[in-house]
Amino acid sequence: MNQATIYLRNSLFSTSASQGHVPAGVMIIKGEILEAAGGGVITLTHQLCDERAKVLTEQALKLQLPWAKIDHIHHAQD
Repeated sequence: MNQATIYLRNSLFSTSASQGHVPAGVMIIKGEILEAAGGGVITLTHQLCDERAKVLTEQALKLQLPWAKIDHIHHAQD
């Protein structure tokens, strides 16, 4: 697996808490990178966290993130 922590430049867009597929304030994504392509990365999330690393949800989501949204990625050591 390609486990990583992805730090975002700004939070993921979210609608209201009852309608959004991600909680408001997601700045850190912990999960598995499935694919890294020219336009960005596709990831399977394990945790979505705020800017202070507080876990907002542990719901598994498959997200496509554009490179412009990503500040940096920390790959886990095997």
